[in-house]
Amino acid sequence: MIQIRQAERRDLSRLVVVARNFFDSAFSANNDPKVMADYMDRAFSEDQFLKEFEESHSLFLLAETANEILAYARIRSSTEVDQLLDGSSLELQRFYLNPETHGTGLANQLMEVCLSHCQHVDWLWLGVWEKNPRAIRFYARHGFEKFGSHTFRMGDEDQVDWLMRKRILPAC
Repeated sequence: MIQIRQAERRDLSRLVVVARNFFDSAFSANNDPKVMADYMDRAFSEDQFLKEFEESHSLFLLAETANEILAYARIRSSTEVDQLLDGSSLELQRFYLNPETHGTGLANQLMEVCLSHCQHVDWLWLGVWEKNPRAIRFYARHGFEKFGSHTFRMGDEDQVDWLMRKRILPAC
């Protein structure tokens, strides 16, 4: 049985290992291996995850079964797109699954739990690589719409992320 719960500090070592694997599975086919390794060493280190875990208004969610992490998400407070959104917002900064779970409904379950943690804000937003059509379709099915783009720096390459948003609280 799959359980989705808030991550605890004791989960971080295991989470970093699977986060690196999930990220590598998602993006290694379209990126230089050295660039990927360098980026993951910075963004997916235990020190970086501890910093993010301890950040104010940061929430990591784990989907697991039999003590195996199958997916995870991170929701955080961010002011990066405040000028583009009217009202309060949270960022869905990370949303990754074990590729073996694709098509099982796990992503839908995790998204519903993420949304349940955002009921107090006007918007939930995210950045998704423009070359990730599967993820873009998934987010669109969950009511996210494109509202802009920004540059994501992967090593010495600039990549374009679509900014997508979903209204949570009804507009006044």
